Amino acid sequence: TNIYWCEGDSEFQLFLFVTNTGAELYGLKQADATLKHLKTVQHQTRYHWFVNSHNWLLVVDLKHVFSLYRVTVKGLVRKCKFELNCRGTNFSSASDAYYEQIHLVELYGEVMCVYINEQKGKLYILTLQKDSMTQKYTYDLYTASKYEISVIDNVLVVHNMLAKLALLFDIRTDPISAIA
Repeated sequence: TNIYWCEGDSEFQLFLFVTNTGAELYGLKQADATLKHLKTVQHQTRYHWFVNSHNWLLVVDLKHVFSLYRVTVKGLVRKCKFELNCRGTNFSSASDAYYEQIHLVELYGEVMCVYINEQKGKLYILTLQKDSMTQKYTYDLYTASKYEISVIDNVLVVHNMLAKLALLFDIRTDPISAIA
């Protein structure tokens, strides 16, 4: 079980509990310190990601289907469902797990799903378009390797762990190649 303290409103502080059987949202009423159950979403969760800045929850189920939720005082609102063909693309071919290759990030105020195909050395960025996640950017990482991701000032930093170097990507400056 993972617990996240989410942004609420003046009446409630939100707490999100994510387990392998779903997510439960609770509100802590500030006035009298009472805890109220707000919403439960049943979901056979294989893995999940959470972005606290704007309360985004991404879960992948046992059938490898992704669901993106927005956490609000009114509950968990599903924004979209989508699939990614990620299995067998990590650098360590002995494992089928791909969770470390996927990141839920926020760039320029928008939620994005970032996925690295470590076998091909490719970076894919999917953006939320109305009610679906759509692949919008594809970048070449130049080599198959183990990668890690971080975000600094809306710049996506992709760390090549084996070569010990980093590539910088800014979707507004250059939508087709690294800026450094």
